[in-house]
Amino acid sequence: LMKKIVIFILSLAMFSLGTGIMVSCKKNSDPDPEVTATSLSLNKTSLRLTVGETTTLDVTFHPNNSKPQRLGWESRNPDVATVDLLDGTIEAIRPGSAWIVVGSVDCIPPPPDELMDSCLLTVVAT
Repeated sequence: LMKKIVIFILSLAMFSLGTGIMVSCKKNSDPDPEVTATSLSLNKTSLRLTVGETTTLDVTFHPNNSKPQRLGWESRNPDVATVDLLDGTIEAIRPGSAWIVVGSVDCIPPPPDELMDSCLLTVVAT
């Protein structure tokens, strides 16, 4: 429930800022504007970075011919890692772990679990 509330708040913030940019996504094969995504997935379930490193995660929408969704990103431990809300870039800040969460912001109320995914990030010292 907390995950849905956070994504809902994030989606409202993105809409109020006039953003809602689609980021770090794999292009679906021949997207059909009439086909709505029923789920999404990240390309990794866990990730290891060294302090100071940055990376992005790829998002795939299912079915493969569905139209892309606008995304919202969140780090559950911003003291360890931050994630850019607009482009999904993850930056390792200090050693520890953080869940990186992505969800569709095209769903109000908050998206169902199928339109959210997460990756456990472990940050190690240089």
